[in-house]
Amino acid sequence: ASGQTSSFDIAPHAGLETFAIRWSGFIRIEKEGMYTFSLGSDDGSVLRIAGAIIVVNDGPHPYVEKAGKAYLLPGVYAFDIGFFEAGGAERFEAWIEGPGLAKRRLEDVVFK
Repeated sequence: ASGQTSSFDIAPHAGLETFAIRWSGFIRIEKEGMYTFSLGSDDGSVLRIAGAIIVVNDGPHPYVEKAGKAYLLPGVYAFDIGFFEAGGAERFEAWIEGPGLAKRRLEDVVFK
């Protein structure tokens, strides 16, 4: 299935033993500098910005948060997040932190 969303919510799939979700869209960067992106997931997840892999939190595992960094200029960047659930607990979160931007949920920046 495909559709549009206003968050990185996996709740509609809660209770399924296995599933995968791919979110894609655009993020606007206001200030030049080093940005830290974090993905917390149970099970695997990966973040790409402008096609470059920034965070790899792949494989079946309990909730783990991993981070990656990217130096970005002001502008609009395509992003792609993949997430999969392989049984057991299910959880997903995405975060951003950068110049003038305290750590906050990525969806607060992407879906505002």
